[in-house]
Amino acid sequence: MEALVIFKLLSGIDIALFKYPQMLLQKSSTILLTLEKSLLNAVLAEIDSDIRRVIESQLKEINFIQRVVTEHTNVAFYKISPFYYNQTRNESLNYPTETSFAQVHFEVEGNKYFAKFYAVNGNIFSIEFNKNISSIINKEPSKILKLSYYEQ
Repeated sequence: MEALVIFKLLSGIDIALFKYPQMLLQKSSTILLTLEKSLLNAVLAEIDSDIRRVIESQLKEINFIQRVVTEHTNVAFYKISPFYYNQTRNESLNYPTETSFAQVHFEVEGNKYFAKFYAVNGNIFSIEFNKNISSIINKEPSKILKLSYYEQ
């Protein structure tokens, strides 16, 4: 019986300290997919060079991109340190709270979509789409219909 308790204890330590962080890092994706990259590049092309530099710097620090797809799609950018979300970045945007800093209306295959870009506590945080984009995530937008950017 003691051997079983010791085995469970050691297994728990192994999972908590070694396997969980490895699993988290293995499941992380830092690859922006085609549509995300195209829309982000469209926004970066329209904004001030200092803000562009900060966003590009923050994107290099991202080590986990989470995509949640329901009737809408949310793409969130995280910097994960083992066991927690790390909000520290080398450089920060001047958005102290949750702020939608850009909006893009675009078209893919004749269908119109809308994406909002959010910053939270000075960090680029997410892109929220008005529809499920899973079928077009690896496609280029055929047309940017409207792009709005809000200054810091």
